[in-house]
Amino acid sequence: MKIPAFSLSQLTKAGDKEIIPKIIMQINKDLQLSGNQYGIDQNCSAQLLVSDLRKIIENLLQTDFSGLLNLFYRIDVPESLLQKMMEETPEDLPQNLTLLILKKEWLKVWIRNKSL
Repeated sequence: MKIPAFSLSQLTKAGDKEIIPKIIMQINKDLQLSGNQYGIDQNCSAQLLVSDLRKIIENLLQTDFSGLLNLFYRIDVPESLLQKMMEETPEDLPQNLTLLILKKEWLKVWIRNKSL
């Protein structure tokens, strides 16, 4: 099974609109299971998904770093990768973490629904 490459443009293509609610559902599930009170509206667009997730990440970075670590643990992102990103790109950290989460969650959804 060859895993396709992930890009934000995939989320905004007309043919991939059915995947967005599944990704949101997975993100919300992982947020809840990691002890975070945040959530993303199930009916939002790809652009709003990225924006809302970035706001959540920024908030966790500023107010609840352990909540962020719990989320990354739940999503299966090694703490060492998070640490490396914090050291290498601190100015772009919220955006890079948002893209990383979207990629991991998209991959989970894609694997479960290989036809997407």
